[in-house]
Amino acid sequence: MAKTSFLKLCYFIVTIPYLVISKLAYKFNWWGFRNDTKKCLDIASKYGNVKLPKELLLTLKIAEDHRNNFHFEVDQIAYIRALISNLRGSIQGASTIEQQFVRVVVDNYQRTLKRKLYEQLLAVHVASLSEKDRIGTAYLFIAYYGQASIGTLRLKNIVELPLSKLKYSDAILIIARLKYPEPSNISKQWLNKFDKRIKHIAIRLKTANLLPDSGEKQITFVCRESYNRKQNVFNSRLKSN
Repeated sequence: MAKTSFLKLCYFIVTIPYLVISKLAYKFNWWGFRNDTKKCLDIASKYGNVKLPKELLLTLKIAEDHRNNFHFEVDQIAYIRALISNLRGSIQGASTIEQQFVRVVVDNYQRTLKRKLYEQLLAVHVASLSEKDRIGTAYLFIAYYGQASIGTLRLKNIVELPLSKLKYSDAILIIARLKYPEPSNISKQWLNKFDKRIKHIAIRLKTANLLPDSGEKQITFVCRESYNRKQNVFNSRLKSN
């Protein structure tokens, strides 16, 4: 308890500059900051109160932002890890759920330091006016999952069952597509990345004690079945060509 409180305090202290600058940016509408804030809050308000299965939201946090309950929309620990990894030649991201949400809303995917800093400031400001779970829910409604599948209205098609019956194994198949959206033409390279991603998320869920042993076995089975189906589709396309 003391350790988590200390971690959260440290996160708050290092995020204070973001809070100050974001408030100034909103007040003077630097870079169109006020307009983008309104866009984000409108989307969060539109979708944020919709009830999604807890399995989906928890899997989102564990897979994309496992320190979400501690940081204040900027995960400095993740950035240090990503910086070290990038210097070693392995590209890694460090975006929080809130940053991913505002990125989709403002539709800016430029790989520049300016864009990244703006995204962080906007995420910090929007979250100061909304709630984490509301933003996470809204993000799932507007995120891209591949093959023109945008938002939670298409999630049902991914797992082929009502969201009310969704389990962790199904949630993994959905959330894995956030990092690796399913292409219109499935390739062996994408299949391998997707397979590694679902296994990685399953391990994280187990480590977080969100699943009993039986749940872990179910996830392994469902993910393997999904992978095999996609592999069969890939192989049949190769034969037809």
